[in-house]
Amino acid sequence: MAYPTRVRYGLRLLVRLALQEESRLSMNEITLEEGVSIKYLEQIVSLLKPLGILESVRGARGGYCLICNPGEITMDRVFESLGGLAASAPCFEDESICSRVDVCTTKPFWGQFDTHVRGFLKGKTLADIVASAPKGNLEFSRKNALEFGCPIVPAK
Repeated sequence: MAYPTRVRYGLRLLVRLALQEESRLSMNEITLEEGVSIKYLEQIVSLLKPLGILESVRGARGGYCLICNPGEITMDRVFESLGGLAASAPCFEDESICSRVDVCTTKPFWGQFDTHVRGFLKGKTLADIVASAPKGNLEFSRKNALEFGCPIVPAK
């Protein structure tokens, strides 16, 4: 199962901000550290802002920072805001698209699957991700990202 790059890069952005603790990161710093274009990061930030978990400050000492505890940021909310928490079967969102919805032999399985995935994400926080990240890999560079097979969006 693949999730959109917005979700993967959004998580990397949030981990990076969580590691900064009390200081701000500029978009340029994030771009250099994560190998993601400013334009794409701005799109991700605009999707995350309604969650009320980060803020941006303009100016020479501006940048982005988390405004709540990473332990309060659940992954179900992050995935949903970044468009990565769709139902595994389209009929769960619109039963009218399938004439077999009432007799489908796999619908119960997909329902359970979705319930487990959502439960897992609801039980995971940004603090959990930061705590479980391999310490040697927290200082990402473009070289490291390529070595680990991570796709890189060119910085502009």
